[in-house]
Amino acid sequence: MSVLAPDRVLGQILIAGCPAGEIPLPSEMTDDWLSREGDPVRLAQVAEPFMTRPVEPELMERFGQDAATIGRAALEGTLNAVMSTSFTDRLASITAPTLVIAGGGDAMFPPDALQTAVVAPLANAELEIIDCGHEIPIEAPRELAALIDAFLADLG
Repeated sequence: MSVLAPDRVLGQILIAGCPAGEIPLPSEMTDDWLSREGDPVRLAQVAEPFMTRPVEPELMERFGQDAATIGRAALEGTLNAVMSTSFTDRLASITAPTLVIAGGGDAMFPPDALQTAVVAPLANAELEIIDCGHEIPIEAPRELAALIDAFLADLG
């Protein structure tokens, strides 16, 4: 949206973001993820290796149940869009205030990688790091909410 319709974006928040370039995930990984469609237990297990904080089992169960309602077409479409789309050449055109929130222990997209690939190319971006893994909304909801509140307050 920030590239295609910048006049419609007052600010943006990227949570556990990823680079703006293509991501060459192994087909074995994506096939495994897609095979979990409709299975709440197996879908919740996808998040576990990317977390560094303990999460209540009830929350992970609810996460899995919600994820299980997403159909294969949506799962596959999201993976394909993320894996095969690049707009790195257009990042410098984004002027909207941007808050990038990273997990300090995110093994998938570490803060240093986000700083280089996402924050640095943007004209008006800042990086905030929370002591958690990739699943920030599940692992650190209060810290995330506080950062979002502060960012929105600054936008006016």
